[in-house]
Amino acid sequence: MMELTEKIPKTLIPILQDRCILGINVDNIVRSKAATKVSVVGGHAWPSLREHLDCYADCEIPVEGILNAEYDVVGPCRSIQLALPNAKDCDRIIIANGDTIFLADAFRCMKVKEPGFFLLGSRIRNPQPDDLVVTRAPGGRVQSASKANGESELAIVSSGMLAAVGDVAIEMLSDALTAVLEREKEFRRQLPWHDVLEYLSSNGAAAQLLLIDRNAWYEFDSRSCIARFHSQHDGAFLRA
Repeated sequence: MMELTEKIPKTLIPILQDRCILGINVDNIVRSKAATKVSVVGGHAWPSLREHLDCYADCEIPVEGILNAEYDVVGPCRSIQLALPNAKDCDRIIIANGDTIFLADAFRCMKVKEPGFFLLGSRIRNPQPDDLVVTRAPGGRVQSASKANGESELAIVSSGMLAAVGDVAIEMLSDALTAVLEREKEFRRQLPWHDVLEYLSSNGAAAQLLLIDRNAWYEFDSRSCIARFHSQHDGAFLRA
């Protein structure tokens, strides 16, 4: 995607009818009524993202921008950590990858009232190497999450959306982010935010896996993904 993201972040790539990933997601958050405000954390091409956020001045819910000045040396857990103070009065936090379109139904799944952690996933056939395959323990809790190894024809993959519901869960999320960032220093490399799931499991707070149809979200990790999306979907997708 480097040719497309030289001057803009991936969240601003026009996907369908000249609408970008971020714009589609903000619309669907509003439609789902799953959140009272949105924090968009960015780093690469920050000026273009900051300028774009002015488009949401009249949005039904506040859309705020947060700069992660360390984006090129730390993993996404730092971005999530920077957003936590903006959610200090909230009863839930929803984390969503910035390179994925989520339909309103995906956000509605995160409106659970039970306290705890909830990971959104889908059953798919022939997961790709970049997919994060999730295994479940009895009761539907997340047991582990790792990149697909090509050995399974049918698997559950993470959509890249996690909800922390309740004060205890939000505090534990903060602890998990700190722990993963400490591991980054130890290993001297960036770690994915999904490593938070391992911390939660080891501390008796494994996330509950919520399943949704695979068509409720679409990840963009290459130019071919955009072409494939165009061949499969039209404007009706945005209204689903």
